[in-house]
Amino acid sequence: MLPSPLFAWVNKQAALPQRFCLEPDADGLPTPDANATEWSVSVALDEAVPLYAIADAKWCSFSETRRATSAYLKKAEALIDGLGGGTLDSEERDLIQSNLGQPPSFCLPIYIVSVGAGNDERVVYVGKTCSSTRFANGHRVGLKLHHPRYTKLAKTVYRCSVLLDINDEYLALEWVEPETLAQKMLDCVESVLIHALQPELNVAKRRRPTVDLPVHIHVQNYVDSDFLDGLMLWQRTGEPMTFAPALNGRNKN
Repeated sequence: MLPSPLFAWVNKQAALPQRFCLEPDADGLPTPDANATEWSVSVALDEAVPLYAIADAKWCSFSETRRATSAYLKKAEALIDGLGGGTLDSEERDLIQSNLGQPPSFCLPIYIVSVGAGNDERVVYVGKTCSSTRFANGHRVGLKLHHPRYTKLAKTVYRCSVLLDINDEYLALEWVEPETLAQKMLDCVESVLIHALQPELNVAKRRRPTVDLPVHIHVQNYVDSDFLDGLMLWQRTGEPMTFAPALNGRNKN
């Protein structure tokens, strides 16, 4: 799993990202860099949960993560008299950790449902979640997977973080401001993944999505398989999508 930039900061491993919150430009679009020609997005498969156990998984919504992160940083700022000092020293680290503990984890707003195992594993559904109660009361995809053709197949839900790579700094999607813009970007990532993977249980968003700025998505798998690991997608405005295939069935090394 990619560590949260906040986790690296509070453990003296890195400075607080210079662009902790990504603000929109005059047109309401996020501006990662004056010379940027595309959005570079990392979708990380951080958790793999058997479908039968998914109701017990802890989900954290965009809004909850944003509130928790903001509160953590405000309290940390008060403890160490400001956040502009780059990396923490040992005293600052100990002060923050003893009073606040570790920072909030990433939100995992994209989920990918698969059936099968090994070389036969395939994606059947891609979704996004903005609610902490996702799957708590069941999910229509779970009902569809009761169909006899899926009976003997393993069923897995991969929970994914979404990060932007800006000048070699990872910026969590839930840090983008305002929240409406973050939601728009999340919708774009979901749309590109659905169009690329064409999951059989997704009905909407199967056609080529419209993007304001070219999007490059790099999928990485941090769980115990190579499923989808290394998949790269490029969606440019008005053009067919291009791919670099995943490692499925090949050695990660």
